[in-house]
Amino acid sequence: MPQGRPDPERPLHALFVGLTARPALLGLASGTAFGLAAVGYRGAALALGGGTPFLLAAAYTLVAAQLLQTVLLGAWLLVREPAVVPAVLRAWRASLVAGFMGAAASGGWFTAMTIEPAAHVRTLGLIELLFSYAVSRRVFRERLSPRELTGIALLALGLLVVTLRR
Repeated sequence: MPQGRPDPERPLHALFVGLTARPALLGLASGTAFGLAAVGYRGAALALGGGTPFLLAAAYTLVAAQLLQTVLLGAWLLVREPAVVPAVLRAWRASLVAGFMGAAASGGWFTAMTIEPAAHVRTLGLIELLFSYAVSRRVFRERLSPRELTGIALLALGLLVVTLRR
């Protein structure tokens, strides 16, 4: 068996090899950072104080987060791919609709995380996977494997547990 490839005869070894592969580690690091950011966004909105209306707290937090992300990504692009920045600026009209929709979606996420714990919001947000499956099935006629369907069933069960637990 070539090095770095999981051995189907040794499932625990295959699991370890898979979890320690660079793509898996990058995915786990990204997921961890995203989870920390979500909790941080909620904390930032709550830090504005109880006198701030939740919509305003969410809006302030969203603007600060998007400003920080824009500055950091812009700096990264200027250092790593400086030719990309003018190209992006020239194509601003093409990105207006997508940008507006992304900002509106982020507004919904931030508002929800201002009034509910981030874990509840993110867990309920996983419902998008069910909608994605429905669209891919209907539009692209894609079929899922039994393993993928089991994952969706476990996801749906988790969503029920989180939403009905109160």
